[in-house]
Amino acid sequence: MRRTIFGLKLFVNGKFGKPSEFIFPIFIMGFSVFFLCWFILIRNNVGYIVNKIEKGLSARVFLQDEITEERAEEILKRLKTLHEIEYVELVSKEKAKEEFAHYFPEIAEALGNDNPFPISIYIRLKKTTNSSENLLKQLNEIPGVKEVVYQRELFNSFKKLRVSIDYLGSFLSIIFFIASAVIIGNLILIHIAARKEEIYLLYILGARDDFIFTPFIIFSIFFSLIGATIGILFFKLSILIAEYLKGKFLPTNQLENENLFVILGLSILVGLIATIISTGRYSYEI
Repeated sequence: MRRTIFGLKLFVNGKFGKPSEFIFPIFIMGFSVFFLCWFILIRNNVGYIVNKIEKGLSARVFLQDEITEERAEEILKRLKTLHEIEYVELVSKEKAKEEFAHYFPEIAEALGNDNPFPISIYIRLKKTTNSSENLLKQLNEIPGVKEVVYQRELFNSFKKLRVSIDYLGSFLSIIFFIASAVIIGNLILIHIAARKEEIYLLYILGARDDFIFTPFIIFSIFFSLIGATIGILFFKLSILIAEYLKGKFLPTNQLENENLFVILGLSILVGLIATIISTGRYSYEI
């Protein structure tokens, strides 16, 4: 406790240098945290979209032109017995034309009394598992089925996007935090070197490493925390500005408190590791 108070006194009294010397490392740490917050937010939103698609994944089974409504009802009853299916609905030729006219009224008007739309069955799956591929195979093998249109490609596209975001975001986050650690470590080394004679004198007097270097550790933790806090505040400010200009542009525009605490802890850990490496290196040289 005494070493902690001693370290804070040194920092407050300016023994670690001028405040202007800390602007760049604090800026780098803040930018790293700002980027990490946006990365987590985007990843969470893509994951949310993937889950929504997965829960409401649907398919449309188009029947052959010569299929009667009685045969379509038989196929409908058969589909209701499959456990992978949550909901089924028979779409008649007339209803299919009405749906088309709702989205494309001009084209529907040009069709006149013609109705080129086949009878189809709308299917909503319970969940996306490996069994969905087997289900599609079963649907295509049913006599009278002409084509099955499935949203799997859209689902796979978002899954690939989430994996790409994970790789890219993780890589850039690591780069930024390594840069922060290098800058913090070098700054600590500079301040240790400036007090080389004082530290050497303390060694002669029998002081231990933890007593000598604890103030530097407190120092690095303190401005790592400042940088992370500034990064989080700017992240929240950017969200407010974006919402003011564009409205709610993402399904969820906020991070959970648990995420923010983890980011703060990670920032402190980066500063702590950088300082321990720097002080250990200097202690070894002495």
